Amino acid sequence: MNYEIVIVGGGIMGLSTAYHLCLRGIKGIVIVERQGYIGGHSTLRCAGGIRYQFASEINVDMSVENRKIIEKIQMENDLDFKFSNCGYAFVVTDSERVKIYKEAVSMQNRKKIPTKIYSSDEFAQKVPQLNYKDVEFITYCEDEGILDVNTVVNYLYRNLLNYGVEFLINEEVSGISVEQDIFIVKTNKQNIMAKKMVNAAGPWSKEIAAMVGLNIPINRAFQQVLVTSEIEGVNKDFPVVIFSDIGIGYHEEGKGILTQYNRVYDEKMKDSENIDYDWFLKHCRIGIERFKQLEDSFPVTEWIGFYDETPDGNPIIGESKAVKSFYNLCGFNGHGFMHGFIAGKLLSEEIIDGCAKTLNIDVFREERFSNARKHTEVYKI
Repeated sequence: MNYEIVIVGGGIMGLSTAYHLCLRGIKGIVIVERQGYIGGHSTLRCAGGIRYQFASEINVDMSVENRKIIEKIQMENDLDFKFSNCGYAFVVTDSERVKIYKEAVSMQNRKKIPTKIYSSDEFAQKVPQLNYKDVEFITYCEDEGILDVNTVVNYLYRNLLNYGVEFLINEEVSGISVEQDIFIVKTNKQNIMAKKMVNAAGPWSKEIAAMVGLNIPINRAFQQVLVTSEIEGVNKDFPVVIFSDIGIGYHEEGKGILTQYNRVYDEKMKDSENIDYDWFLKHCRIGIERFKQLEDSFPVTEWIGFYDETPDGNPIIGESKAVKSFYNLCGFNGHGFMHGFIAGKLLSEEIIDGCAKTLNIDVFREERFSNARKHTEVYKI
């Protein structure tokens, strides 16, 4: 089958890229997704966080532009993506990172982001449930929160069907060759031919890139999440709280708490599909240390997923210098959903116009890893 563009990955990155290409009038797009559903492995498992707080200006700019797109779509379509405006709090415990966070807040404020710094006593008035021992301060932005992931995915899917985009579900890419500037993509069911190719395969992006001879530094890092039973005092106003120096986060889910304890990349876990109960116990111990009420709750559900991690915590976006018409949109380190709309728009501009127009994405190109032009992002879990 012949197409103009083949996109590998049916999560937020693949859907958003196709959406913005369609808005510009591009036809002949196919999305290949290894899972049996649209939304991919990672997008439908994410919390749906939307925030401005980052340490680098480009990531803040990405958040600002992403929010503009969301608001424009909602206004023009009389649509509600069900934004829960609960705010985001980053709890700083590492004294060596104090300067980094304070400089980040100053930069965010210059960009009109209303982030504030709170002492432990001040923030305890807002969120009394936490253990503030050894906390330096908290950075908090009230204009952040959680978006409904399913509503966003369904909106994109319906629109892409109307635009004529084809979806190949339950098809896993097993090989790619290039003949006379045409990509021949072999799946477990058929061969697909296209003039351009987008690698939006999230945690599996490294393997897709390797099929065209590229070695991009992305690791598939195993993560797991648990949701507790209802906890007294927890409601929709409870903010997303992240102890980023420790690697644990909490936010309200069904009047209980959804919590994740970040797990660094572990080679032996990169293909696991099962809950690690040793890690679960460690997660619970750390979780209770900072949120005592968890001790009186019980797990309602758990699931596993993967981050597509890069060495500097930033994504890889843009056309490969080594393989013409091959575009990467991956390595978002757990931040993909919150930058999904703008990332797809930027890549669509690169594909159609030759370079991104809305923002300069040079800092996200894959070659930064060979020329030391990197900035490590600290605002993450």
